[in-house]
Amino acid sequence: MLCREQQYYFSHFALLSYMMLQVFFVMGEFTLVVIAVAISSWRGQFAAGAILCTGSLGLWFVVPESGRWLQVQGRGEEAYQVRSVG
Repeated sequence: MLCREQQYYFSHFALLSYMMLQVFFVMGEFTLVVIAVAISSWRGQFAAGAILCTGSLGLWFVVPESGRWLQVQGRGEEAYQVRSVG
């Protein structure tokens, strides 16, 4: 059971973390609006979006697997290592 101060801190932290998560969506939407204003043809807009998506594919090699996915795949030792780091 959490005391009142811990509950306040946890709820405040959760709210802040959810707000920070939304920043990435807002930045993405703002980027799309800037592209739409800067490039008038639909082909240019499509190409700009494709370039952005292709650039995000590089994250595939940087972002590690989640501990849950590793556990489901039967790689329990790696899942434990991933969870113990964070």
